[in-house]
Amino acid sequence: MKRTIGVAALLGLLAAGAFTSTASAQCGALGSGLLISFNNGDVFAYETNYNVASYISAPGSQLTVVGFVNQFCAPLADQDPTDPSKEYTFIWNAVSNGTVGPVPFGAIGSKWDTDYLNGTFAIYMGSPRNAPTLATLPANPPNALVPVNFTDGTVILSGTFNNPLHVTVTKNSTGTFSGSVNGTYQFTGGSLYGRVGNGTSNVNGLWCSAGSGSGHCSLPTGYSAHPSGKWDSPSSTPANVTTWGSIQSLYR
Repeated sequence: MKRTIGVAALLGLLAAGAFTSTASAQCGALGSGLLISFNNGDVFAYETNYNVASYISAPGSQLTVVGFVNQFCAPLADQDPTDPSKEYTFIWNAVSNGTVGPVPFGAIGSKWDTDYLNGTFAIYMGSPRNAPTLATLPANPPNALVPVNFTDGTVILSGTFNNPLHVTVTKNSTGTFSGSVNGTYQFTGGSLYGRVGNGTSNVNGLWCSAGSGSGHCSLPTGYSAHPSGKWDSPSSTPANVTTWGSIQSLYR
């Protein structure tokens, strides 16, 4: 009986290793150092005092970003955002330091830069799937679904943005708009905190400002941008060290 259980345990470990290798390969294809991706088209930003027409965020404006996670990588690769019985969502909160711009960019372009301070974030696992996607997103947040249905699950990870979240909106010489977001994060809690620890790394991605025309994103009234991007893996992650003898002793 002991031998049977031991073989079953070994097979389980080997199977887990195979799963991890597959997940790691998929994550590697999405970018080196990727930990969490929110690159799925269903992430939305809004503010309390933002002018969509001029891309100006007033000092003190409250930024909120809500959305879905679409990929977890090691050591979180067993979290499955495609599971139809659950959803992984997140929220960011930060305070605008005011927009600088427009300032000249290139020959005839323009650029707007905004730092968002005192930022925090939380990632949730909830069931059932009830947060709105772009197809069902109601206008004028906050409302009955936003941000409430993005924050009604269990917090699996939470943290702070250690440096300002820096958002840039750029109009290039051809009149096309583009944008980016970049910052540094640190995990501080959540049910899966023990897997990642308090190391720091980048959170970064694209920031498609609301509006019409080339390079803008079409969003319901009241939303300022459609972000997409990723949390990179922290500088260090905890590991549980064990030996083959320790594993064998569990079945003696």
